[in-house]
Amino acid sequence: MNRFSINIILRVILLTASIACAVWLYFEGLKPISLLLSPLIIIQMYAIYFYLNRINRKLTLFLESIRYEVFSIRFSADNKLGKSFSMLNQQFNEVLEAFRQTRAEKEANLKYIDTIVQQINIGVLSFDQDGKIELINPAAFRLLGMYRLRNINELKT
Repeated sequence: MNRFSINIILRVILLTASIACAVWLYFEGLKPISLLLSPLIIIQMYAIYFYLNRINRKLTLFLESIRYEVFSIRFSADNKLGKSFSMLNQQFNEVLEAFRQTRAEKEANLKYIDTIVQQINIGVLSFDQDGKIELINPAAFRLLGMYRLRNINELKT
């Protein structure tokens, strides 16, 4: 049995014992003392909820790091909770590393293509649907007789 399971079992046993003690005190006529155990029971319930919610928070963090392309995060904080957490952290880290590698390769390819486009003697011009210039090389500037172009509509003049 791993640490996570043992921790959950111990927390549930402690919570059950606290509730049983409070109920016993209540029926023995010690109502004020049994009510004093209520905050302890509430704290224990919150602690179990928080502990179990750790996986959801970790999964949310992992998915957000992919969504926002933040691949520098590392998962290892709860490796001591058992083999399943250690394996989960390892898999998260491997997936993020694969994304890092893919992004690095993509950036290298884009830099290579940009270098080629900037060096050729044929004018190359690319723009989006709104007319915003996405790519223009020095040969295109020479051909158009301009030194700056931000929007394709500037060519009308």
